Amino acid sequence: MTRLVFAIDPGNVESAFVSFDPVKRVVYEKDTVPNADLLDRIPHYVAVNGGAVCAIEMIASYGMAVGAEVFDTCVWI
Repeated sequence: MTRLVFAIDPGNVESAFVSFDPVKRVVYEKDTVPNADLLDRIPHYVAVNGGAVCAIEMIASYGMAVGAEVFDTCVWI
């Protein structure tokens, strides 16, 4: 049985996500939603097909100055 992949591109206020089957190469859902709404969706994907694999993009500043929004995104991750 193939597990779905639930991938998140986090933001400080809203985040983008995609759910897809890597074997069938099918995207089931993709959207950009407020973070609170995304939290509501995660339990659904954990329950689908024995649990989805979750991937979350990480923040890297590479020595550059960053603002409060970046730190808020780190907390959200």
